[in-house]
Amino acid sequence: ELGKWNIDFNADYLFKRSHSDQNAMNNDDATVQADSRMRSSLYAAKLVVSAPLWNGRFSFGTEETFTNRHDIFTQNGFSADADDHIKQSVYATFADYSKSIRHWKLNMGIRYEHQQTDYYEKGIRIDAQSPTYNDIIPVLAASWSHNGKSFSLSYRLRKNNPDYSLLTNSIRYRSKYEYSQGNPLLKTQKTHRFSASTSWNWLYFSAYFSRILNMYTNIIMPYKEDTHPGVLLFATQTIPTTHNYGISLNASPKLGYWEPQLNVNMAFLDMNANKIGITERRNQPRFYISLDNNFNLPKGWFFNIEGYLSTASRQGFFVTRTEGQISARLSKSFLNETLNIALTANDILHTGYYHFNLYGINAYMENRIYRDFQRFGLQVSYKFNATKSKYKGTGAGQSEKNRL
Repeated sequence: ELGKWNIDFNADYLFKRSHSDQNAMNNDDATVQADSRMRSSLYAAKLVVSAPLWNGRFSFGTEETFTNRHDIFTQNGFSADADDHIKQSVYATFADYSKSIRHWKLNMGIRYEHQQTDYYEKGIRIDAQSPTYNDIIPVLAASWSHNGKSFSLSYRLRKNNPDYSLLTNSIRYRSKYEYSQGNPLLKTQKTHRFSASTSWNWLYFSAYFSRILNMYTNIIMPYKEDTHPGVLLFATQTIPTTHNYGISLNASPKLGYWEPQLNVNMAFLDMNANKIGITERRNQPRFYISLDNNFNLPKGWFFNIEGYLSTASRQGFFVTRTEGQISARLSKSFLNETLNIALTANDILHTGYYHFNLYGINAYMENRIYRDFQRFGLQVSYKFNATKSKYKGTGAGQSEKNRL
């Protein structure tokens, strides 16, 4: 801190290396063997300078990331070897201003980002897989609150790059009838999101609309029917334009010992995959209802029972079935709340099934999986005294760390 100025600088270095072998034996079929080696490094730096301005707060800064990732994949004949090397540099500058006016809070910000990617296959640079982006990313928000009532409006542009594990040419073995493939041609996904919310005491309502450009989605298709009949290939593609709508209602009153929290959500995905070869298209909303009940009982006892229900729907080329489950927990703390003992019961009615049907390119897949959530048990935890953490910085290049 220098007078009214605050200077925050973070620098990060990340190094990661992994090696995995795969051996798959399928009855009398030939054994499948594969070897994967990955090595990556990341340098990142972020500088933020802020100071008061016009009874508000103004901040500006820069962020830079430099990523180097190398994947080598070899196998014994079920697909093909791959040697993918990605170098990426990102230079960004940004500014933000926030101000409070009586019951209002206003915020506006902008970020300019230059992103350069160099993609190499077996040491040769591939121009079609080496994009350059120059993006302006804005955010605008306004909120009002007074006497337990509030209202807010916001617009935000979000930019998401695909995980590096998806930007590979390798075709990997999942099972005798399932292979998976990366896609180095994936484009950056951008989401224009408009949202509004309002609250009054313990009631909260929100709505949003998103326009998604180059949305990532998983698709299925046959894999080399002439040599591998019956094998499905799982791949990632981008859909040029998708619209996503949603509303949410939350109620959390306090009724004596009982503190319930009710959530009702509706999501509607308007997705057209014709441009990637999938003709199936159905648009139905999906509803999600949850009820979380907390009971603060006498003598320090605490009881919680919660359940959720998700309705069936058909959205784009995905089909989901009705799902739901109920769980409970009874606990009590001792020794000045340092020791906690709890009885737990998860998925009491054994209903934690996952249903997922998927239409693809000349392919269809249906899944019904039990996630093995049901548990009945005893939990004991103890909190040791710990000093407050010193400032460790907010870190730089967080989105790149997530991609790696």
